Amino acid sequence: MQCFNDIDRPSDERRCFTDCIDVFDRTTNTEITAIYCATKKTCVLDPLPANKLTDNITSIVPAITRITNASLDEGVMPKSLKHAIVRPFLKKPSLDKDTLISYRPVSNLTQLSKVIEKVVALRIMTDASDQQMVECFQSAYRKNHSTETALLYVTSAVKTAMDKTQGTILLLVDFSSAFDTINHNILIRRLRLRYGFVGKALDWVISYLKERTQRVVIGDQSSSTTTLTTGFPQVSVLGPLLFSLYVQPIGDIIRAHGLFFHQHADDLQVYA
Repeated sequence: MQCFNDIDRPSDERRCFTDCIDVFDRTTNTEITAIYCATKKTCVLDPLPANKLTDNITSIVPAITRITNASLDEGVMPKSLKHAIVRPFLKKPSLDKDTLISYRPVSNLTQLSKVIEKVVALRIMTDASDQQMVECFQSAYRKNHSTETALLYVTSAVKTAMDKTQGTILLLVDFSSAFDTINHNILIRRLRLRYGFVGKALDWVISYLKERTQRVVIGDQSSSTTTLTTGFPQVSVLGPLLFSLYVQPIGDIIRAHGLFFHQHADDLQVYA
């Protein structure tokens, strides 16, 4: 169905949907049980360790299902589930421990928040696949697409060019702090105009992004709480999927110049 008038569409937003996404389908006890049992890590904000919750999942799953469905129905991510504990982890053992750039910030989120995110991510992926909204040259954050598929694709393209006695120029781009610099307003506009998010579905994503807080914890020391105005929590469930939708217009720009490309996470390979 037609949801927006093209005259209201900015020139940089190409329509990539056939039907609007106005609501996320409700979940069930069976789905929540499967998601919860696959969520192994515990956050200090959780009332109980992950294994204790999993051992008693039969008793608590009805309540979790009701909370999740209420969140989807009302288009609201509970504020209590939008706080993260950030811990710095050394990227590689060989790096200088006294240099801040050697560390990767990892956000610890409550199990319940990750369960709700997973439900929403499954709904978005289903709609994105049905409407072919996912970039076909994106290897990361997709089932059966990994670093292996990225390497195979680019290597095959280069060898094909060699067989035709053609030279290949390859440009590798790594977006610095990619997840941290996502502009929420641009993402929301893109979800609405490019992908057809409306109603409670769009309300939920806006609620998920807005008023998120975090604090850094190292040992027994904790920073003051700060509010995130851009980006997503590192290692969140929904962040990678939203990032993929956010950067998809890059493919349109590259295609317009007659070049080939492939994306993997926050890395981009452009070649000709």
